[in-house]
Amino acid sequence: MLKNTLSLLIAGVTLLSSALGQTANDTKINNSCGFDVKTEIFYNVAASQTTFKWTISKNEAQHDLSHFTMSFCPPSSSVVSNSGGGQVLTGPDRSCDPSKTCSGPLYKFDGADVGNTPKSFTLVLNGLNYSLQKVCAIYKAGSECCVGDIYGVGCCVPPPCSISGGPASVCPNGTSVFSGPAGPNLSYQWSITGNGSIEGANNQQSVTVKAGASCGAYTLKLRVANTTNSVDCPSKECEQTVEVTDTEDPTIQTPEGADKNLGCNPTMIDANFSAPVFGDNCGLKGVTTEDVDGGSGCTKTRTRTWTAEDNCGNKTSVSQTLTWTADTQDPTVQTPEGADESLGCSPGDINSNFDAPVFTDNCGLKKVTSEDVDGGSGCTKTRTRTWTAEDNCGNKTSVSQTLTWAADTEDPTLQTPEGADENLGCNPGDINSHFDAPVFTDNCGLKGVTTEDVNGGSGCTKTRTRTWTAEDHCGHKASVSQTLTWTEDTQKPMITCAVVAAPNCGETPTFNPPIVSDNCGGTITPQGGNPSTTTNPDGSVTWTKTWTATDACGNQSSCTQTITIPACLNHIFPTGTTCENFKNQDVAPLESLCFKQSGGKVTNASSPGAWFYYAYVEKPAGVTTLSIKLAQSNDGVIQGLFTTNEIKVWTSNCTQITRNGTISYADPSQPVITLSGLSSAPQTYVVSVKYNSNSIVGNKVTGNSSVYNFSTFYGTGANPPTIPVPGSTETITAQDCQVVTSTSPAISNTDLSKAVTPDIVTTRLSVKASPNPYGSKVRFVVKSPVSGKATLEIFNSLGQKVSSVFQGAVQAGVSQSFEYNVPESHRTSLIYVLRVGNERITGKLLHSKE
Repeated sequence: MLKNTLSLLIAGVTLLSSALGQTANDTKINNSCGFDVKTEIFYNVAASQTTFKWTISKNEAQHDLSHFTMSFCPPSSSVVSNSGGGQVLTGPDRSCDPSKTCSGPLYKFDGADVGNTPKSFTLVLNGLNYSLQKVCAIYKAGSECCVGDIYGVGCCVPPPCSISGGPASVCPNGTSVFSGPAGPNLSYQWSITGNGSIEGANNQQSVTVKAGASCGAYTLKLRVANTTNSVDCPSKECEQTVEVTDTEDPTIQTPEGADKNLGCNPTMIDANFSAPVFGDNCGLKGVTTEDVDGGSGCTKTRTRTWTAEDNCGNKTSVSQTLTWTADTQDPTVQTPEGADESLGCSPGDINSNFDAPVFTDNCGLKKVTSEDVDGGSGCTKTRTRTWTAEDNCGNKTSVSQTLTWAADTEDPTLQTPEGADENLGCNPGDINSHFDAPVFTDNCGLKGVTTEDVNGGSGCTKTRTRTWTAEDHCGHKASVSQTLTWTEDTQKPMITCAVVAAPNCGETPTFNPPIVSDNCGGTITPQGGNPSTTTNPDGSVTWTKTWTATDACGNQSSCTQTITIPACLNHIFPTGTTCENFKNQDVAPLESLCFKQSGGKVTNASSPGAWFYYAYVEKPAGVTTLSIKLAQSNDGVIQGLFTTNEIKVWTSNCTQITRNGTISYADPSQPVITLSGLSSAPQTYVVSVKYNSNSIVGNKVTGNSSVYNFSTFYGTGANPPTIPVPGSTETITAQDCQVVTSTSPAISNTDLSKAVTPDIVTTRLSVKASPNPYGSKVRFVVKSPVSGKATLEIFNSLGQKVSSVFQGAVQAGVSQSFEYNVPESHRTSLIYVLRVGNERITGKLLHSKE
């Protein structure tokens, strides 16, 4: 069933977002018979028309609204238009209201089944004499009916509303009278919100309002109704806001008492305060007091502050300060008097031995007095001095010191002598345990024996002299001393191994002794054992020697020298060799080339026309930019160097590096290549340079042979390439083609002489190969002027390495022989190369069947 519940909510003016395009003059909302009904009224003064709008929505689940009928006060001729099928009923509609609950004219709207979506109905009437009025309504939903309420057409015009009289602002607790508009047949309803209250009746034309006790504001509201109508026809509500305020501080009517000094140790401090009297234009809220105690030492103060506050928080404060002195303590001893003392024998000025105390008092001293009393018997004398301190309040404190003395003119004597001076050696433990104290005696008794230690020495040599002094009561003294000496050294010697210049291949390293220093000085000779050697995979040999330095106290330090002798490599090769040939050392090296001369100048140097120089370069860890320089010099016989326009760098696996490289041919005989963007890890590179033999053509020549030296330098980062690459030095001899001798034969990979090469003997190296021509084996006898690592290698006519006959060390001036069994597949013309250190010599082997 539909509910007969009515709930009236006054919502005030709302905005109408519809075709009316104007703001509602009044709005009421009620709930009836399971439907929410919002009623709005609009006055169109220009057209002298009043518009009512009902918006109905369902709030229960039973049925949808089919139509509703309501009581209607104006005649039908007043209707201008409507929406929703509205009509004035000419006869009773009692199917839903048989008891005639709704009487008078009825107006019916067709609901057209208002369901879940709200629906609006509009009625436009001529005239402005209408208002919202609660009327009887008949709701029909399906087959069910309900009689309830609705806000419908009321035939009245609400009166105007205004508030007059009363101030714009008032003091707290102030009373004001306000009035509504005058007129016959009017009723009044006053209400108030905020910081105020209505006193007396609230339904008369005038009303009395009392402001709150604090600052703020209140809002007075009024609704006026016309009592001549049979229905409630109230006006819109009007209001006025009044500020409750006070901007003036409280004033002092009677001032506080004057500041006062109460003297010493007063009682009833607070009884000496005199309170002020305050006033305020709007009345006081209250007066508070606060006491603050202060002062320092014995001087005390108490300041009382009175603060008056009105109801709006305005404040005025005044203060009075009382001062007094508090002192009930006796003087105290800040520095005590001297201790009772025996002055020994026959002292001079007795009184000078008194040590007066120092007194202090919390409130200051008045005076300190002293009194002496002499006593004793026989040779023993006493004098007691008493000091008394008194403060300004008569409090006293006394202390005393007593001096005792006798007659004595002899020095103490030594009964048992002290220990003899002693050297404790190195790093002793407890030094003081080695002292032997003497024993003293005195005719009148000893006052005491004191000891004094004086430390001395320099460097690691330390001394401590202990002096014992015996003193009697008369100040006579006797002293003896004992001195202990020791060495203090727990630090190891500083040892630094000497830096050894990078040796060339085949050399025997020289280990220079390290530099040794010690905190205790002295000469320390480092001891080193026999060096050890390790042969590395690349053929280099690492020599290691460890040195040890021991100081006088047995402290030891060591350092190790490590010297790596690079493998003896060939660096200069004929045209056609590759990085792999250099890496594998499987091609015969090029030791010489020939030139022609005329008129003191080189005219041709095309045998061979070009050749290569190779060298390994080790890049240290952490380096990403590396510069490599190929340096060249000669003995000056030919006044010019070979030049190049081709320099390349390879990885250790012979992969050419073609990116991030910059080459400088500013001096084409000393080219420089710079690599950047490298890995920071340590790496090995191969550098190759192709030299043009004819680049020396046109240079002056003063002999038949000129020796050229080649070596490699490197630099890291932005540093120039000035660091020598160990083992990179190589020489080549340029010889006059007409006077080529056996001391420096040229090697050809393709044109071997049919004649037998004689045994080669030079001032540097000598080699004898026999038989030559050979059958199946060859015996070599070599002799070197220097000791070092030697290699004897065999190459075929194509320059390819066939065999290594010998790799090892040779001794200077000692002949050594090696036998080579020639494989059958290699029994043809061959080239042998002997190398000792930087010295190199080559020769030819002919087979007997050729």
